[in-house]
Amino acid sequence: MNRHFLFSVIALFSIIMVANAQAVGVSGQPLTAIYFETFEDLTAFVDFGGQLSDHWTVYQGSPQIVPAGDREAVLKMAHPLPGGTLGAFKDPTSTGLYLSNPVTANFVDGMIEFDIRFETGKQSGVSAMLIFRMQGEDTYYALRLTSTQDWTCYFAKYIGCGNWRMIGTQSELGVFPTDSWSHVAVTVGGPRFQAYKDGVLICVAEDGAWMKGTWGGIGFQNNYYNGVFYIDNVRIPGGFQWNTYRGLPSRDPVMGRSAASMLFDHPSESGDAGPFAEINSYSAYVVKPDTRCFTDGVIEFDIFFDTIGGQKAYMTFRMQSDTEYYALRLTSTPDWESYFIKQNGWGNTEIIGTRSLGGAIPLQAWTHIKVVIRGGLFECYKDGQLICTAYDQMWSVGAWGGVGFFSAYNKGLFHIDNIKIHIIK
Repeated sequence: MNRHFLFSVIALFSIIMVANAQAVGVSGQPLTAIYFETFEDLTAFVDFGGQLSDHWTVYQGSPQIVPAGDREAVLKMAHPLPGGTLGAFKDPTSTGLYLSNPVTANFVDGMIEFDIRFETGKQSGVSAMLIFRMQGEDTYYALRLTSTQDWTCYFAKYIGCGNWRMIGTQSELGVFPTDSWSHVAVTVGGPRFQAYKDGVLICVAEDGAWMKGTWGGIGFQNNYYNGVFYIDNVRIPGGFQWNTYRGLPSRDPVMGRSAASMLFDHPSESGDAGPFAEINSYSAYVVKPDTRCFTDGVIEFDIFFDTIGGQKAYMTFRMQSDTEYYALRLTSTPDWESYFIKQNGWGNTEIIGTRSLGGAIPLQAWTHIKVVIRGGLFECYKDGQLICTAYDQMWSVGAWGGVGFFSAYNKGLFHIDNIKIHIIK
């Protein structure tokens, strides 16, 4: 499939993710599926079945491909003795390597997945580091994971010359087990980072002064003496597939939060809050992954309104048909309101729940939206602030189309980026 072909916009990333503590009814639950779309073009998968040099550049120490943990070929990360403690990627008393094929030096947003198995027990120190957005050998972000019983997992920012600081929350769900495989998923979108262990959120971070990578690729490091862990199935997954239903929603290569985004235009002089099927609207929904039967979970995305005039952007979910669905209406027009609607067929729109007061999206600025869906209860958060809620006792499950977006007001124009769909069941 050609991602430049407007009628089937394909982008990045299948991913895993969950709601934070503000998300009613879904916090702490293991996710059955999580997906992430950044409209970029990085895709990688390494199962360590070949030579290490096929995909990786070794920077420090001697990482090896070995049989371990009932698997034929995995990456062994053993810290050389005598070792050091929590040093930078360049520390000669550490083991570190990064992806060089495909090159991920300019990685900004997306999903990183891998399996990890700790050999070092709970009584001994071990620090496994995932490195990303590398600007140099001592300037980057890192996720620290451990099996040491009195340590925690968290994100860190290394800022050169051996200086680093923890950012965000520490894990409240304990350390990793020893001698068993765990699956880790890390989502990186603009200033927001999230890490999951076997589908459960363990730590989050936000850095308003976030930076892009320019040096090295996505890497791993063992930076605590005498520790041993194994890595397998490193994946930077690829793609959403979209079905364009009306107009020409398209990938914009330069207008995203950090790079690309998806543009929903509305060039017509006609149109005022028409449905998804309105001939004057620009509309598209996600075909892969299949989210038609989405019931409980979280949908997140960044939105950017371009123009000053009247603006209405809709996110649809639980679609029964092109004129029957639930939707969240967002606007950047100060005297308009954001709220949930239930589209009951052509010309039959029902506003449900509360309307936002002061919930207008800032014009020409990226804003993060999170929608929590639990049965008939819907919540919308704008940059962490609850702006509207709804409850529908007669709620229905979708059967047609996936999660979608559409413009529905003449001359409206908005961009969408970093879409995350977190499914509970």
